[in-house]
Amino acid sequence: CCLLLFVDTTHCQCVVVPVCFSCIAGVMDVVGERKSIAVVLLVAIASKIIGILLAITSVYLFRSYDTSLSIHLSEACPQAISAFCTWDAVYFSSIATGGYNNEQNFAFFPGYPKVLELGSLLSTNLDGCNACWTGVVVNFVLFPIVALLFHVVSKEVLRDRNMALLSTILFCMNPAMPFFNAVYSETSFSFLIYLGLFLLLKYHYHALFSLFIGLSTFIRSNGMVLAGFGAHHFLRLHSFQYQSGIQTLVMIVQCSFALLPYIGMQWYAKGLFCAHEIENKPPWCEGRMSIYAYIQQHYWNVGFLKQYTVSQIPNFLLASPTIIISLWGVFSYMRQRWGLITHLGFDAGVCVGNWFLLHPLQNQSKNKGHSGFYHANVCVFAFYHAFLTVFTLLNAHVQISTRLLCSASPLMFWFVASLNGTKAFRVLVRVWLVYFVAGQILHPLFLPWT
Repeated sequence: CCLLLFVDTTHCQCVVVPVCFSCIAGVMDVVGERKSIAVVLLVAIASKIIGILLAITSVYLFRSYDTSLSIHLSEACPQAISAFCTWDAVYFSSIATGGYNNEQNFAFFPGYPKVLELGSLLSTNLDGCNACWTGVVVNFVLFPIVALLFHVVSKEVLRDRNMALLSTILFCMNPAMPFFNAVYSETSFSFLIYLGLFLLLKYHYHALFSLFIGLSTFIRSNGMVLAGFGAHHFLRLHSFQYQSGIQTLVMIVQCSFALLPYIGMQWYAKGLFCAHEIENKPPWCEGRMSIYAYIQQHYWNVGFLKQYTVSQIPNFLLASPTIIISLWGVFSYMRQRWGLITHLGFDAGVCVGNWFLLHPLQNQSKNKGHSGFYHANVCVFAFYHAFLTVFTLLNAHVQISTRLLCSASPLMFWFVASLNGTKAFRVLVRVWLVYFVAGQILHPLFLPWT
């Protein structure tokens, strides 16, 4: 009945879904530390296989809305691979095979196309088909590792083994899974940020954290926001220790690693389009706007409140479950831990020498009683998630909020896991399963599920 094989399902009332969520409460009680790793791997691999099968089935049963993909993929390329090479995947594979041959491609950072170039190991001629094959294989291999890293990070933050496991299972069935299966950068991006967070939170390796977050920005621009985790963790870890100028400088330099890929992209674009004496130079060559911001605005109409039009109502509805859960989770944490929020997550205060930047939070004994979603460790993630949610609502295509928040932040999964045993939990899980199945069918057909 259940794919969670380490559970006695005799008394479970199971439904035929990839993971039997009605048995989760039982899983938490009987799954030990070692077996939890097996459960995570099992659910992650099962989720990938189910998603891939749904996507392949959809392209064989239904006609794609946009058939121009045949121009990018050779006739010898199996039809099944087209299920994973639609929408943004066309840009990624095009950059991998042809480079940045036009300014529109600069909306996509080079990290993931470099991963797709590994397809050249399979053939001397790297084409769109080989690039897409490479993306599918890399995503399939990386996702179970991402799930394990997510699980370890969740245990470190929540200090609750059961909730960490449940959150990981929810992550493996998240509504953005079509993008984790397709030739998109979500899987690689999640791998780098959770690897960085794992090294930071478990071993306090600030330099390695900064390195991997810098690499994540090489894949997606929103990786820059994660630089704040390094600074916050450094200050929280050394809150009562004297901060020398050298220590502070080292922290600033390490955090700045996350900005280097973004700066490098601007430098490379200016050298490619602006260095030569040509007529009709792009407007961003002379102005203060970066090429990334210009392209987003010029080609995709991205900007402050530009998506608030009648024609965008369907996209707001598509994004509404993720937005509602995100805001609900953030406000729930704020209401429960307002004192900690006003202290920016520094429950022990921040001290530089003998001078308190932030005084210790009062009633420390009371605050230490929190665990799970309301643990003090979650505070910085609440700030981070709130920023991503608000930024997406105001400045981006709102429909990308599902894949952006699911791949870049764990807070939504922690919050839903904290609702376990409630009617809201059961409703939200069913909504996510609908998104999981519908997305795997619609996205490969070039239908608006982005």
